[in-house]
Amino acid sequence: MKPLRLFLAALAILGAGVHPVHADPQDNINLLFIGNSITAGATLSNASTQAPPILCRKLIANATEVTTNVYNGGHSGITTWGFLPGRDDFTRLLAAAKAYQKNNGGLVYISIMLGTNDSACTTTEGAPVSTDTYRANMKKIIDALIEGVPGCKILLNYPIWYSPSTYNGAMYLQEGLDRLHSYYPILDGIVEEYDQVYAGNRGVWEYFENNKALFTRESGNAGYFYLHPNLTGANRLAEIWANSLLELIKADGIEVKNPLPEWNTFKPSNTKKYSMKTSRGDMGTKDGKLTSTVKTGIDATKGEFAFLSHGNQLFLYSIADKAFMYRDPQPYRDDWSNLICSNELLQSIKVNYTGTPTAYPYYLTMDEYVFNSAASTQTGICANTYTPHDAGNQTAITEEGDFDPTEALAILNDYFEKQVTVTYRIQDGNGKELEVLTAVGQEGQVISEVPGHVTRKAYTTYEVIEPITLARGADNVVRVLASWKLPFETFTDIADAHWYNLALREGANYVNAAEGYKCNPVPTQEDVNSDAYQWAFQGNPYDGIVVYNRSDVTKTLAKVYSEEKQNDVAELADGVFRWRIVESEKGFLLATDGSYPYINEYGGSGGHLGFWGSITDVGSIFIVSEVGSLTVENVRLSTGATIQLFKSDVEKANGRAILVIPGGGYAYVAGSSEGSDWAPMLNELGYTVAVLNYTTPPTAPEGPLTQAREAMQYLRDNADTCHVQTGLVGVMGFSAGGHLASTVATHTTGDERPAFQILFYPVISMDASITHAGSRENLLGKNPSKELIELYSNDKQVTPETPMAYLCWASNDGTVPTANSNRYIAALKKNNVPYHKKVFSTGGHGFGFKTTFEYHDVMVKDLTEWLLSIDDIFTGIRQVRQSGSEGTVNGKRDNDRCYNLAGQTVTNPYRGIHITRGHKLLR
Repeated sequence: MKPLRLFLAALAILGAGVHPVHADPQDNINLLFIGNSITAGATLSNASTQAPPILCRKLIANATEVTTNVYNGGHSGITTWGFLPGRDDFTRLLAAAKAYQKNNGGLVYISIMLGTNDSACTTTEGAPVSTDTYRANMKKIIDALIEGVPGCKILLNYPIWYSPSTYNGAMYLQEGLDRLHSYYPILDGIVEEYDQVYAGNRGVWEYFENNKALFTRESGNAGYFYLHPNLTGANRLAEIWANSLLELIKADGIEVKNPLPEWNTFKPSNTKKYSMKTSRGDMGTKDGKLTSTVKTGIDATKGEFAFLSHGNQLFLYSIADKAFMYRDPQPYRDDWSNLICSNELLQSIKVNYTGTPTAYPYYLTMDEYVFNSAASTQTGICANTYTPHDAGNQTAITEEGDFDPTEALAILNDYFEKQVTVTYRIQDGNGKELEVLTAVGQEGQVISEVPGHVTRKAYTTYEVIEPITLARGADNVVRVLASWKLPFETFTDIADAHWYNLALREGANYVNAAEGYKCNPVPTQEDVNSDAYQWAFQGNPYDGIVVYNRSDVTKTLAKVYSEEKQNDVAELADGVFRWRIVESEKGFLLATDGSYPYINEYGGSGGHLGFWGSITDVGSIFIVSEVGSLTVENVRLSTGATIQLFKSDVEKANGRAILVIPGGGYAYVAGSSEGSDWAPMLNELGYTVAVLNYTTPPTAPEGPLTQAREAMQYLRDNADTCHVQTGLVGVMGFSAGGHLASTVATHTTGDERPAFQILFYPVISMDASITHAGSRENLLGKNPSKELIELYSNDKQVTPETPMAYLCWASNDGTVPTANSNRYIAALKKNNVPYHKKVFSTGGHGFGFKTTFEYHDVMVKDLTEWLLSIDDIFTGIRQVRQSGSEGTVNGKRDNDRCYNLAGQTVTNPYRGIHITRGHKLLR
């Protein structure tokens, strides 16, 4: 491998020397980049100026003072297959390279970073790509480039790490990550084969893996994941590529007049001591905290510190205090944390170069928090989540001399020798396990409370049920009770659907600029009745409260700021951003755990609802007045499941009920868009709605069905109070909930069989070739028997007596293959079971009742029309019941040929409603 003299801090670069091909210096440097969404600049606010190739061009132009041109061939979702010769992306890049040579002259350098999408398990073109195919594809691309662009040099940049939770439109996970890393040796071998091909920095994998603050945190099907660099990460990647390219450029005789700062300028060492300062002055320690001497009134000398390595981790050590620094888990303000000295808790740090030529070129990070040097008379240096590129606030680190690390290393080693893992099992008052958290403790430490740095739910009170003393070799399990209590009473159940008007105290006349976010200064009766002014507090006792507007349940009360996704609207469906309600002397505050803790109508421009940092600001206080509600009851069933019961109004009741089953891959129960959000619409049509909260993951395959059957039976047993006729209970399900709904429809007989079924983007089959893998594994286990697969492949359980069905899905569903719905429809058709389908070209998976779904109104209209279309059947039942007909012909029952009202042949005429010789017969 040809050396490029490239280094990352504390990363070794592997390589062996080969002589490069020389070219005459020219007046232009032409850069062309091949890559996927990372190269394209996905998730950046302005990829045209912030994508890594664009930033790389600027760095090289500044370093060489030579005109530098760039072509960014990054394409989201592309694999090596997509860049093969003859494909559009390759053709465009080749044309750009030839145009550069013709019009500009100069040297052509082509940077390639492909492999991320090749490594995916599903959904990207050709994925997963084997190592042999990856090698073959890369060689085809390189051969065509060498032939098409004579004299070019090709830099193979190694793909960067992504988190094993990565699962967006494509599924990557740990399997994909392992596959991606297996491409590294392939690239090594290719470099050795070609004189014109060079290796990039092999250390990028470890560097990005250890610096998750360089990524945009994205929400996917397996939780948060890290795949795309944020702006800081894009700058870092550009610097890495620029350093590699400059090595080639220098070898071609072009002078690098302004070298980029080397990554290893700062070399942490066990034998050196350092001082730190900011533009505000020198840093020292006082009362265990790292402080700045400017404007603090502290008569203290400059502090001296050391950076000690333990394994691959780096720790900041105060020589005077003989203690290590860590971030205070209980900051004085929600967005600032103190840096204090302690040996009870150790957290590794990173020393980061800002990427800009400033007098303060370094900053420190710990747990993705940036150590910013804003001085305070009380707290000194604090950690915050702001951008590290504010040079005036950065930490300057200066080497001061030798340091004897003996005592410090003894302290550090003693800590790690006594280190034990603590498992916190969080449960609710009913003993249900809510979450399992782990942390590091010390042998002999008594755990009597849950430390602040462990708890992650902002709205739950944690209490250790029984203190334990940590011991090496023991399980060290701490059982914790999680409890929830509102600071005031608004309704009996936090998971209900009450509606409120939020009026601003003091009559301040401010509203949010976006329609539907209005908050009244002085509400009129018309305002109170208007959906635009009505809000709901909805959630559950563990996850907190979501505040959203009635006119659009996808709109939450305020926009939130995050470093990675600026000005994103907080999401309702997954409860990403939730609020708690805090009582004050004059009213109520809506509080968040974000950078600014309180929602305030002064924040932002144009009177936007924003966040405010002071609870004393009267303008932040609301009057909370209930203006209406959808009556809801929570019922706990004997099987352990619960249902949210939304009864229809007596005046509108049509005698029908629907058991609504949310999805969640049998791993969790999905959000309200697949549950309670349907209640207003269905109640309006006269339906009583029961939303099932079933046990996940199931303890046995039959568990969810048992719970769903009990929920259906509850509606029948309580028919009078639920305004339901016992034979008119249907089932509705989404995704894995659609599997459970279809299981109820196909695995029950007699009076237990639902009257109808409504399935949205359902999982139907357990056949590995088309199923949703997570749902199958959670329901049946990792290695289910053929019998179980057959039994729970519900397309194979359809009979002529299976109830009529409504199915709806989007053809671009990337989560549950549409073959599931198509197989079910084929089975229904074969058995003469009436069905209706509605397929949308776009919408993906999980659109439910989300009003952001492009075809939401069309979908609601179509389902409504279908529900009304079956009115004749149910109306006929009521008419027969009202008429008192005995269902006889000439005084005698005729069971010769019987059909149900859907026109299906009935083998047992003694159940339900049937048609015989034109007469409706009620049983």
